[in-house]
Amino acid sequence: MDEEVYLDGSMTIEAAMVFSLIILVIEAVIFLGFLVYKESVSAIVSHDLSNVNNLERFRKIEEGEEVFKDLSNWIRGR
Repeated sequence: MDEEVYLDGSMTIEAAMVFSLIILVIEAVIFLGFLVYKESVSAIVSHDLSNVNNLERFRKIEEGEEVFKDLSNWIRGR
């Protein structure tokens, strides 16, 4: 009645490999997140934002949208 039960060890090895891969992928994603953050901060710092007139940019965007709408209406009217 005292029989030894042998279980398949391949499942344990596969699980260890899968979890190791998952941890590496998570670390890579975190590293890439920090890299993107660093690049964006350096890009923001390198631009001199004191001369930017946001109201002027907004007006130009609005004018561009109006021109695009007029042009698309003109094309559809053909």
